[in-house]
Amino acid sequence: EGDNPDSPKWFVGHQILMNYCYGHPDSPMLLFPYAPIVNYINHDHEDFNVKLQWSSMPNHRNDWFNRSVSDLMKEEFAGLIMEFVAVRDIEPGEEILLDYGELWDNNWNDYEENWEPSEDMDEDPISAYDLNDHFTKVRTIDEEPYPNNICTMCFVRQDLESHSSKPIATHWGDAMKWKYEHELFKTTDAAYPCDVLRRDEVSDVSSNVDSIYPHADYYVVRVHLTDNDKEWIVVDVPRTAIEFFDDGYSSDMFLRNTFRQEIEIPHEIFPKAWLYY
Repeated sequence: EGDNPDSPKWFVGHQILMNYCYGHPDSPMLLFPYAPIVNYINHDHEDFNVKLQWSSMPNHRNDWFNRSVSDLMKEEFAGLIMEFVAVRDIEPGEEILLDYGELWDNNWNDYEENWEPSEDMDEDPISAYDLNDHFTKVRTIDEEPYPNNICTMCFVRQDLESHSSKPIATHWGDAMKWKYEHELFKTTDAAYPCDVLRRDEVSDVSSNVDSIYPHADYYVVRVHLTDNDKEWIVVDVPRTAIEFFDDGYSSDMFLRNTFRQEIEIPHEIFPKAWLYY
């Protein structure tokens, strides 16, 4: 159980969420703040300018301080409010910094000093972020493949088939011409896994130099529609419609040896009822 440090545990690892939680080294309690902005407050062990304190607002539940962790797990709604209070004058434009605690600071320094690549890390790691430059040419299936952790996705209209005219004959079968629609890139709802079959380099981009991303290349792609296993061949796909994504659980944050440490709530304000002892 949560209050018993000697109870049996089946432990695999910590998720990235741990780094945004607040807790105490002698307690199973972890608090995750869901207010905006607070997760952007960085750490400084020496030159911090804010500290944590419990709120005096009427909807803050002080009575929870006297209940056990396992008892609080029965609650369905949040009832605790913490505040970031300035410990000195903060200048306009100055970054807000919090001391995450001595344990966090020591563990981070040790992590930096002793870090080594983990077994599940590629020898030459690359992320989707590194590749998502709209001026970089996308490799075709006949060129050097991308690492296994990278997915190539193409933004296409979900109603493209009904808006296409007669099929365009290609080496890979009948194809449709790519068409833009308003807010196509706003979400990933219209992003589908794709194979880049051919790159058509445009020698004259003078007709679209006013674009944010002038299209120097267009592509022929095979789009895999995930809902019904159907495939489309689409031509004249601009570079801006092709993006790279990290395969599930393959980015740096999911490596086994990635830093994981909750932010420490100062001992002097941490409720005694939540401690192991």
